[in-house]
Amino acid sequence: MLKFFTGLILLLFTSSSFACVESKNELFLSKIHWVTEDYPPYNYLDESGRLIGAVPDILTMVYNELGIKKRSNNIIVLPWARLIMYMERYPDYAAFSMVTTPERAKKFKLVPLPITTKISILALTSTIDTLQNKAIDELTVAVVRGDIGQKLLNIQNSP
Repeated sequence: MLKFFTGLILLLFTSSSFACVESKNELFLSKIHWVTEDYPPYNYLDESGRLIGAVPDILTMVYNELGIKKRSNNIIVLPWARLIMYMERYPDYAAFSMVTTPERAKKFKLVPLPITTKISILALTSTIDTLQNKAIDELTVAVVRGDIGQKLLNIQNSP
C-alpha cells in the first residue's frame, strides 16, 4: 500500500497537469470544482458524511504542497452518471478515480493512476452452478448507471 501511495504522489507531482510552477496554473487549480463517486476504498463517505479515502487524501496533499487552499469538503460526491454530465457540461469541473477507457481518453484529459481495478459480476455462491450455464444476456444484472461495468456489459452483448 505504501508503494501505491508513493507512486501516486510521484505521478501527481510529475504529471504535466499537476506541475503548477506558474501562478496562472495555481489560480486555475484553485478554481476547479472536484467531483467523485462513492468508490471505496479509494474515496467514500464515512458515517458522518465526510469524504475519506486514499485519493481525496492525496489530492489534499498535492494542494497543500502547492500552497493552494482546498479542503476535502469542497469535493462533491455524485452518482456516476451525474458526475459524467457535470464533466461534459462545465469546464471548471474535474473528477478523480475514473477508469481509463479509449472513449474517455478521447473526451477527457486523464492522469493515469497506478491502480488495478477489476470489473466483476457478483452472485451468491449458492447460485453459481445455475448461472454459469446461462448466457450473460439471459441474466438480470444490476449495474451502476453509466459506469464502466455497464459499458463493458453493453459491449459484450452487442452483436
